[in-house]
Amino acid sequence: MRIALKGNHEVAHYWANQIQPEGKASNLFFEGNTIYSYGHHFEIAKIAKPGIVLFTENSYSSSTGKHLSIARSAIPHHFKIFPAAVSYSCYGNYSVTTDNIANLTYYLQQAEEWLNKAVRARTLAEPYAYKAKRWLSIFLDYSKEFEVNTKPFTKLFETLSDTIDNFKMPEKYMAYVKARLDAKKAAQKAKINDWKKHLKQWKNHTGNYLDCSIPECEFDYLRIVGNEIETSKNVRLSIASALLIWRKLQQRESVKGEKIDDRWTVIDNSNQYLQVGCHKILHSEIQAVAKQLGY
Repeated sequence: MRIALKGNHEVAHYWANQIQPEGKASNLFFEGNTIYSYGHHFEIAKIAKPGIVLFTENSYSSSTGKHLSIARSAIPHHFKIFPAAVSYSCYGNYSVTTDNIANLTYYLQQAEEWLNKAVRARTLAEPYAYKAKRWLSIFLDYSKEFEVNTKPFTKLFETLSDTIDNFKMPEKYMAYVKARLDAKKAAQKAKINDWKKHLKQWKNHTGNYLDCSIPECEFDYLRIVGNEIETSKNVRLSIASALLIWRKLQQRESVKGEKIDDRWTVIDNSNQYLQVGCHKILHSEIQAVAKQLGY
């Protein structure tokens, strides 16, 4: 097991997919389900349970902000990410809390804070109310996901919800909401186009990183680097070992349970893709690389 990994993106990828118990590179590292920036004093996120991540809302510095961005982009798009309350120790440590009551309390505090801004606002009060409503939605989603008894919060939740619902939605604000949605769609389209450009650059070896946080990155991609094949998640495997799997696929032999480089296990082989560890690789992608290798 390599504890010293190749870079921060690989650290984040190994953590998000729990490939091994620990890993580090530069000033980003993880131990078990928790990833840290610079030291144990700043927890970025925790994998609370499979498919669920608790993520800090804090940023200690600009470099830690970059670590947060790297960690978030490494999380598979089908995972749920919840904002987490942060506990502070007398030693200045920032810890992501897994305490359900603390997190639910934090969500209602945020809702109340935005609602207070809405009440005090002279113009555009509705956007503040909308943000308050978003925190109430997070509250409900979290309590459902973790099966938390919300009875102690019922009175405050209902008070906040009723107050928010009393905000009128005039035509001007509805136009504002529509404009926001249109802008979001345009931004998503631009992001997809940008991702496609980065994928092309990555395959041509003029780029070294792909953002795997968008739905279009559901599958993983391959490129040849010397005597190795590199995945878009910064994992490398030997061509010789990969060819053993390729030949079995060509002969329609079962490859489930096979090992690549004695490390990566073939989990599934569907009609559409081959799943190796946390990677899902389209058969068309495998065939393209095999063709490049002359097979």
